Amino acid sequence: MNQKGSRCANQIEEVCKEVEKTINQTIQNTLNSLERDCDQIAQLVDDKLKEDSLQGSRNLRARFRGFCYGVVGLTLPLLLLATFLISTSHSTLATVLGDSLMITLDIYLGPLSTAWKRVPQKYTQHIIGGILVMGLVMLLLARFSSRTVTTLTRKQKKKLNEISEFVQKTVKSKKQTLYQEYLQQSVAEQDL
Repeated sequence: MNQKGSRCANQIEEVCKEVEKTINQTIQNTLNSLERDCDQIAQLVDDKLKEDSLQGSRNLRARFRGFCYGVVGLTLPLLLLATFLISTSHSTLATVLGDSLMITLDIYLGPLSTAWKRVPQKYTQHIIGGILVMGLVMLLLARFSSRTVTTLTRKQKKKLNEISEFVQKTVKSKKQTLYQEYLQQSVAEQDL
């Protein structure tokens, strides 16, 4: 209880101020890091959802392309084989299908039927084989061009959106409140 004052510098007070400054800086850095991490998580989720959307578009195009190849692979051989039958056994088909249907088929498939009539008899089997091979190739193209990559399910997309929303609204907004809580706790400890 010396009234004169002390000639010694209060080194403990300086160390306490330095420790408090370091702790404040560490807490501020941690909170800034928390904010950056929240932004990074939100960006990663957005990128994942955008990539999934693009992949969904690619899958849709691949399915459509496969469907088109499949339709061509099935209809082209059937169409050409039907015209072959019409041109080679016209009378037999007329008795089976009826005259009115045969007239309609002759109108729509007439040019192809005349092309079949011009093919020599000994080459028709080769052409039919070629048509069947071409149809098989188109079906194989349909199978391989319609390959898709798995995409996120609705449940996974919803979960990612929930994570992003939680990080942005809840965690990021708590940065300031966490800092305020720290300040209140540090003042309360010093008072004790």
